[in-house]
Amino acid sequence: MKKYKDREWLYQKYTIEKLSAYKIAKECSCSVRPIFDWLKKYTIPIRSSSEAALIRCDDGKLYKNRQWLYQKYTVEKLTTVVLAKELGCTPTAVSWWLKKFAIPTRSSNESRILTLEKKNPKSMLLRNKKWLYQNYIEEQKSTCQIANELTCPASTIFNWLEKHNIPRRSSSEAAFLVYKSDPDPIVRKRRKKEYQERYRKKHMIESREKGKIRRQKRRAEVLVHYGGNPPKCVCCGELEDSFLSIDHINNDGAKHRKEINVHSGDAFYLWLKKNNFPSGFQVLCYNCNMAKGIYGKCPHEKAR
Repeated sequence: MKKYKDREWLYQKYTIEKLSAYKIAKECSCSVRPIFDWLKKYTIPIRSSSEAALIRCDDGKLYKNRQWLYQKYTVEKLTTVVLAKELGCTPTAVSWWLKKFAIPTRSSNESRILTLEKKNPKSMLLRNKKWLYQNYIEEQKSTCQIANELTCPASTIFNWLEKHNIPRRSSSEAAFLVYKSDPDPIVRKRRKKEYQERYRKKHMIESREKGKIRRQKRRAEVLVHYGGNPPKCVCCGELEDSFLSIDHINNDGAKHRKEINVHSGDAFYLWLKKNNFPSGFQVLCYNCNMAKGIYGKCPHEKAR
């Protein structure tokens, strides 16, 4: 009979001697699965992952000392990873004892900042609100410039600006500062063009949607001005918005568009709006407009 099938032997090894399921399996020359199956069968309480992590540590005396753990973690500001390496255990075990001793633990953001500060002592300057305010607001340095000075990521600068309640610049203000920083007008023009190109690529779908809404709004405004609210065809009374268009009353549309150098419907609507909706225009549906252009008069007028 296999050793692990004996309840007393299994209880002695797992609960009293506190051997892990892995060590028991190794002793019995089997996999871990049968050990857990027989533990459940004999209703022997199975340890949680955190308890198992503590037992895996051969000598946990140091981190069981609250004063030592407080000194290392809070005063010396060592991370759980560093402490775990020093003790030869897992970071989970260290975190468990911190929680047990009610030692306040750092947030993930605080831990990340602390790790960066240990790697780069220059970034300690960010804790000084006056220094950061002077560089960012008064000297008008960009986050990238400050980050390059301190050799840290720009995201760290953003975190500290937020922490010190220093108002951040908008993307347009930041772009203007970069644009203004170079006295050469050719370079400034190139930078402006590059920024606009980057913005278009980044917000392509959003820009297209906004442009579509803007064009529809402008067209509706022109149609309402010349065709009433709701706009309708002055000839046949058509109300469907999609069928309506602006007509030159004097039939001089082609000549007029050449004069004002307009080659699209939206550009024409924009011209009408900019010139305060001049007279000489009316709303017609496409059928009436085409008939008027081809025959000189719409068939609806002949019928009347």
